[in-house]
Amino acid sequence: MVKITKEEAIFCEKSYMGETDCVDCKYYATDTCKSRETHRMAVKALEQYCEDVGELSDGYHTFNQLYHQRAVLFACIVKQNKNKAWKSFKHSDGKYCFDSNGEWFIVGIDTPQGSYTYHYAKEYWDMFDCQELECGKEWDGHTEEDVTRLLSLEQQYCDDCVSREATIDLVADFDLSMDQVVRGIHALPPVAPSRPKGHWISHIEHCENLGLRPSGLGAYMWCSNCDCGIDINEFHRNHYNFCPNCGADMRKSEE
Repeated sequence: MVKITKEEAIFCEKSYMGETDCVDCKYYATDTCKSRETHRMAVKALEQYCEDVGELSDGYHTFNQLYHQRAVLFACIVKQNKNKAWKSFKHSDGKYCFDSNGEWFIVGIDTPQGSYTYHYAKEYWDMFDCQELECGKEWDGHTEEDVTRLLSLEQQYCDDCVSREATIDLVADFDLSMDQVVRGIHALPPVAPSRPKGHWISHIEHCENLGLRPSGLGAYMWCSNCDCGIDINEFHRNHYNFCPNCGADMRKSEE
C-alpha cells in the first residue's frame, strides 16, 4: 500500500473526485489526465485512513448517516403510497439481490412516470410498510437521475379527512342527536387533503411586482402562494411540480 500523509490523502481524494487539479499533470481528474497514479493513490488513501468507507464524512454527515436518512425518508413515501409500493429479497429474475442470500432487498414504488427503487440491508426490512413480493418487479431502466419521478406521486385519499362543507351541512341539522352526528361523520366519504394551487414567477416578474430593479446577484423562481424563492439552477435540476416550502401544486390545469 502506498503510504502518504493525511493531507496528501485529502488532496488526492479531491483530485479523484474531480474537485481539483491532478498534482501530476495539472489536468482535471478526467480521462484526459496524463497520469492515473495520483487517482489510484486516492483509493488507497481512503483505505489507509478509513477502514469503513461508510464513516467517510463531508464535514457534516458520514455516508452511513446519509444512507440511514435516505432510508427513513423513502420509508415515509412508501407508507403514504402503500398501494403503489412493494419490496422483495429477490430481483425479477428470481435471484437474491446482489447474490446475498437474503442480506439485501429491493423496495420500489410505481409512480405515474415509472417506477423508482432502492436497495437496503435486511435490517431495514420492517421499516418499509408495503406489499411483499416473491420477486421484485422488472427494472424499467430508471437511474438515479429519475428520482424526480417521486414528485409525480398524487396525494392519496385519507380515511381521517372529510369535506368541511359536508360536515357543516350534517351538524347544521339541530334535530340530530350527538350519536347520529357521530355516525353521520363516520359515514362521510374520505377526501384527499386539499392542496393550494400556485404558479412559478420569474425573478424579473417578481422584482417588478415589488417595484424593484432585478439584481445580478442571483436568479430565483418564486412561488405565487408563499413567496418562497428557489435558486434557478436548483429549479431546473428538479423540475418542481410542487412548491417545496408550502406544497402548492404548480402544475398547469388542463383546460
